[in-house]
Amino acid sequence: MNEQDTIVVTESLHEVGLALLAEHGEVVRLTPAMGERRAALGSASAIITQVHPIDRELIAAAGRLRVIGKHGVGVDNIDIAAATEHGVSVVNTPGANARSVAEHTLAMLLSLARRLPVLDQAVREGDFGIRRDLRLADLHGRTIGVLGAGHTGRMVLELCCGALGMRGIAYDVTPPDPSGLPAGCEVAGTLEETLSRSDAISINLPLTPSTRGAIGERELSLLRPGAFVINVGRGGVVDEAALAAAVRTGVIAGAAVDVFAAEPPDVASPLLNTPGIILSPHAAGLGTGAGEEIARRLAGDVLRVLRGERPEHAVNPEVYQGGSASR
Repeated sequence: MNEQDTIVVTESLHEVGLALLAEHGEVVRLTPAMGERRAALGSASAIITQVHPIDRELIAAAGRLRVIGKHGVGVDNIDIAAATEHGVSVVNTPGANARSVAEHTLAMLLSLARRLPVLDQAVREGDFGIRRDLRLADLHGRTIGVLGAGHTGRMVLELCCGALGMRGIAYDVTPPDPSGLPAGCEVAGTLEETLSRSDAISINLPLTPSTRGAIGERELSLLRPGAFVINVGRGGVVDEAALAAAVRTGVIAGAAVDVFAAEPPDVASPLLNTPGIILSPHAAGLGTGAGEEIARRLAGDVLRVLRGERPEHAVNPEVYQGGSASR
């Protein structure tokens, strides 16, 4: 590793990871006020990103770039093809924040079912009598459908079925192994079957050509009356206008969204202007324990690449020839 390696962190990274990286190179943390953000990225040997786009133009211009680290799992904000063409390794941290995302999902589901934002606001406004008029949902015995049965989806099923006594259905583009699911959970053969049997769905799918726009008006109409939709996967999987319309018209009882097609979302987005939708800023995976684990794993793999070693979690392993990146 060259002592002059520059490691650029586009958003946040737990201090444990920052300390590990700082032992081996100069760490530059981008800030909104930094006027030369693109220039800083262009001089990087390594870039660590959460949602900041790492596009073809940036990759081509960054002549020293050897590795891009993704804080989390989904790499749709990184041009993998361009990275591969330029011999740049892309690494991520599969499973590191699965429990954090699953707990966030559970919190969102309970908030929707018990209408916590509405109750909180009513008390603040002196409307204690609202308790006589609201119908709050119980979740025990209801069915949770999980779209995307990876680390996080399985953890969502474990929490919902184990803690709340819900029934679970798992669907994925590639059918999951039933033996890897919590006891009592089923595997659905089709997306339509999952939706038609679900009182709530947790969307944990990555954004790919096959999943983009997978949940639209037709799919939402298949859900059971009074259903809840939670998206902690990727914003582009869901038609946001259709989701907002489904909440407004009562097709579903409510929605919770942590990820958006554009981040941050436009102030005119229907998601921001529809009562009955709970929002969070792509924060589901940012629990303290998850943040530290992600930082350790990510720093470790970034440093392996900079030392000329093969990383543990390479998204594009084809860039390697004989154990080291080709660039």
